[in-house]
Order: sequence, then structure tokens, then C-alpha cells
Amino acid sequence: MKFFKLKDHNFLLGLILLISCSNEMPVQPVKTVDELSYNHWLLERLYIHAEKEIFPLSFYQDIDHLYNYLSDPYTYYIPPEQADDQRHHDTSTVVPGALGVEMINNPTADSARIEIFRIYPHSPAGKSELKRWDRIIAVNDTELTHDSAFSVFQKIRDKNKILNLKVLRYLDDGVDTLLIEIEKGHVYVPTVFIDTLDGVEVVEVTEFKRHTQPDGSGTSEELLHILRNNSHGKTRIIDIRNNPGGEISVCVNAAHEFIEANEPLLHIISHSFNPRGEATIDTITYINEESGVAAKSSFHILANEYSASCAEIFLGAIQDLRPDITVIGKTTYGKGIGQSRWSTPDSGLASITSISIRTPLWRDYHTKGLSVDIETDDSPLWHSLDLINNKTATKKVSPKRREQQIYRPLIKKGPPQAWIFGE
Repeated sequence: MKFFKLKDHNFLLGLILLISCSNEMPVQPVKTVDELSYNHWLLERLYIHAEKEIFPLSFYQDIDHLYNYLSDPYTYYIPPEQADDQRHHDTSTVVPGALGVEMINNPTADSARIEIFRIYPHSPAGKSELKRWDRIIAVNDTELTHDSAFSVFQKIRDKNKILNLKVLRYLDDGVDTLLIEIEKGHVYVPTVFIDTLDGVEVVEVTEFKRHTQPDGSGTSEELLHILRNNSHGKTRIIDIRNNPGGEISVCVNAAHEFIEANEPLLHIISHSFNPRGEATIDTITYINEESGVAAKSSFHILANEYSASCAEIFLGAIQDLRPDITVIGKTTYGKGIGQSRWSTPDSGLASITSISIRTPLWRDYHTKGLSVDIETDDSPLWHSLDLINNKTATKKVSPKRREQQIYRPLIKKGPPQAWIFGE
């Protein structure tokens, strides 16, 4: 919690947030308890609809019965055999047995239909001779110049540890054909990307994750690096379209970089319990302790109906505290609730909706979403570029990354998320 402080909270809830980067401290209200009793105990105290939806323990037959009776789709139980995978997915983007590329599949191309759009730096592809905009025309001696090229590539990729790629590289003075061997391995999938279009820097934030780099840093550090190193005075674009959210501490740290010191970044109304195990409801305010590196810089933000949860925390803070920043696109998803994650005695994982979220100005956007300054369905990216470049915002051909479907086989986005560890 490097960039903010908490106030108006009891000891236990403060402890929950401060240890949100650990999952090795399960709370145990009694010395010995079975899985059903423990989950029931947690739900009675944490679940925001507990008074209406939680019945006496004797009513329930098993864990599934307990959770299936709840109306909230974000409150659920993950059994022990799946819990470790979920913990990894919640906090990290590391993927084993992968290449580390994003590709554009262009079915209208004459022959070379698979184009490399991005190469992740900490990946097998990043260590190879492969370059952006290379076109794959064969893999393991199988030609990829037909309509089903991408599906054939996927099948061969999934079955083989080593891929021998034949690629075309277009140069100013002609075309080179190269043979490149890549052995699949661990990939750190970035969550922040930067491109330059029409002379404007466009920064895309895909998720808010704690660990996205080999040094243990995550989304907020990725964003900070770009904000520090790519500022040239011109208005920049932050693209959070289709961002489903992530961990609350990460998106708050990211929002911090755009805000002046001593401002409230977020309020949460949290259902918890005190050291005696009694249910409590507390209000926590996150305060910006110092000005962010981009607090005086100029930006546009792109958002849409799939910008959700933690992405809305990020956007809500900037909307309330930076009215100079223009938001373009469509009204956001509208998930103004958050979950706490709890390890259970049998090493399962309980995800419980225990938090109601408010923006710095106490706006409640749950089920309503956050509205934008300029609403448009028609190429919001190019609308923003035209405004920045002092042109009339008109319909234009979208850039290559918006024309074609970009394949990100490594990224499996789940439902909208905003959560903390309660362990």
C-alpha cells in the first residue's frame, strides 16, 4: 500500500487490507471447524445480503447448497483442487508452455494471413529473432497460406513443444524469408501496452494484476514506467475498454499516478468482523499521500460497456478529481461491488461480495455504470485522435489492431472483478 493510507476503519479490517498481498494467513474463528460451518460463518458476517439470504446452518446440506441459494453471482466457493489455480489467476499473468505473442489473423490476405502484432519481452518469442509485423507462412513444415491457416497453426502449436516458423519480413527494399525456432516456455503476459498513432501515444491497460513481470511488479508499475518514460507534452490516450478489473490495491495505485496529493481516491463500505468475531460494517477511505507522476499531464480516456469493476474504480477516481480529462466511448459496465477472498480449512477458496464501492465524490455507480463525456459507438479511438490533433472528429478507417481480431490465446479473462485478499 505504497501510495495511500486508510482512515476510519477498525483494527481487523485494516489488517485484512494490509496483508492483501498474502494468502498464507487464513482466519480461523474457532479451533476446529468443518468446511461447511466455516463458510457459513464467513457468509453470515461478510456477505452484503446476509440478513436476507443466509439461513441457520442446519438448513444446508453441503457447500453447494449453501452457495447456490445466494443471489449474487460473484459470491462462490472454489474447491481445494481448483483453488491454487484461481489464486494464481487472481494475482499473476504467468502462463506456462506458451510462445508470448499476439497475432492478427487476416483471412482476406492473399497468402501470408497470420501477422505478429505484439511480442512479449519476457517470453520465448521475446528471446527469439521474431519481430513485430512478421508474417507466418509455415509452421513445422505445414503451409499456412489458406483460409484455415490460423486454426491449423493453433493445433500444431498446442501439440508441439518446439515450433519451427517460416516467416516473411517486409523491408524497405524487399522481403526476407526467415526460419525461426522457438521452444515454448513460461510467459509473463504484460497488461499495459503502448503504441503511437497519428503522433499520439495510446496506452492500453487490459487488466489490473499484482504480478506481471519477473521482478514481481505488476500493472501499476508497468503503467508508471510508461508514464515516466514516454511523456512528450502532448495529450495521451489511456484505453481501458474491455478491461474487466482486478485487485483493488492495484487499480488504486494506478489511479494514484494521475491525482494530486491529499485527495481521496476511493471509499469502500466493507462488511467484516472484529477480533471477537462480531459482524461490523466500516467505511474505508484511500487517501493519496503524494502527487502522482502524471498529475499535471493531459489525457483522454477510452471506456466502454465492458470496462468493469476495478477499471471503474480507476476511471471514477480520475473523473471526480481530474475534470480536465475527457472520457470518450460508452457508459461502463456498472459493477460497484467488490469481493474478499478467504482461504478455508480444507484449502478451498471463498469469494464473498463484502464491499460496496463509492467514487471520491461518493457516487454509487452499481448497476448504472459511469457515463462518459463524449458518447460514441463509432471509432472512439479515432475520435480522440482527431480531437487531440485539432481535427474534426469524423469516421475514419480504424488502425490495423482495431480492424482485425487480435488473438490473445494466453489471456483468459473472467467475470468483472474488484477484490481484496481477506486471508
